Amino acid sequence: MNNNKTSLIISVISIVIAIIAIVFALTKTKTSQETTSVPSNTSDLKVAYVNVDTLLNHYDLYNNLMINYYNKQNTYERQLQSKLTAIQRQAMTVQDQYQKGLITTVTYQQKMQNLQVEQEKVQQWYQEKSQELAQDQQIIMNRVTDSIISTINEFNKDAQYYLILNKAALLYGTPTMDITDTIINLMNSKVNLNEQ
Repeated sequence: MNNNKTSLIISVISIVIAIIAIVFALTKTKTSQETTSVPSNTSDLKVAYVNVDTLLNHYDLYNNLMINYYNKQNTYERQLQSKLTAIQRQAMTVQDQYQKGLITTVTYQQKMQNLQVEQEKVQQWYQEKSQELAQDQQIIMNRVTDSIISTINEFNKDAQYYLILNKAALLYGTPTMDITDTIINLMNSKVNLNEQ
């Protein structure tokens, strides 16, 4: 399930980055027409691509944030299981007491109803924690996307490339067009600089 979420997140980031790269390239071309002439020959068009999947796998900030996210998720799941197990044990105890004739039918029904209410509270608690995790995940993705875009903008501030695309959106690109490692190094150097 976590792999599906991560794949979905990576796909969404890939699409967003491809769109932003195209928009950036188009606006960069428009704003720099006075200083930089757009090549009339498409063979002079400088294009690069970034493999976002590889970038995310090697981006220290993303990996650290996701480790914290998964730790939090696992903690909530363990707490949920612990709470549900405790309720199940209580229900078995009440059932046992009733079968041995230690409690009346009315007391049995009341205790089982109380346990039902307790179980609903636990499920509501977990639903709230799931919403919290979804918000955390959105914050992580926004932060990582902003970081990727700002790094690419910084890398291409001299407009050496007219287009920087996501490899996932390409049918073909030569390896010399791949700037993934350069972007990864720039992004990780920023993370390491901020940690000092």
